[in-house]
Amino acid sequence: MESDENNIGKNIVYYRTMKGLSQTDLGKLTQTSRTTVSLWERGEKEPTETQFQVLADIFGTSIESIMSEGRGIEDDSIQYVATSNKMISDTAGNLVDSQERLTQAIEGLFAMNKQKQMQEEQKRKDQRHILLISAVGLGVLVCVFIIYFVVSNRPPRTTKDGESIITAETSIFLEEGG
Repeated sequence: MESDENNIGKNIVYYRTMKGLSQTDLGKLTQTSRTTVSLWERGEKEPTETQFQVLADIFGTSIESIMSEGRGIEDDSIQYVATSNKMISDTAGNLVDSQERLTQAIEGLFAMNKQKQMQEEQKRKDQRHILLISAVGLGVLVCVFIIYFVVSNRPPRTTKDGESIITAETSIFLEEGG
């Protein structure tokens, strides 16, 4: 029959593995070291009463469960649980990475959308400026046509006798073919 220390060691391995903790992690939580945890698990050293209580709190069990026979598990089972915990941890890490990449992609889309909105706003401003310049140009052109129409359709100046007076303006106008 195995010694109680060896049962305790196997139980510590069992509970530690089920919690997904490394020996270093458990050493930190119990304010000891990885080496001390290794000594407990090999049955070369036993935890103090205070350390048993800390272990029970960490594992969510009683001191009696840690000290009882039959809790230990075979090496293959320990490896399976450790591998499963590692896979779960890796998957969780991958999910976090995927979430970060998705967040970055969404932020990139928002930035591109904002940039497009700014470009469209600038395009609308440019179109308003072109429309304003066109309206002013059209107004000037209308004014020139009105002035031309008024000048070209004005009756010639005459004397009291009805004779035409040719001024410099009308002379230039007549020479151009008006």
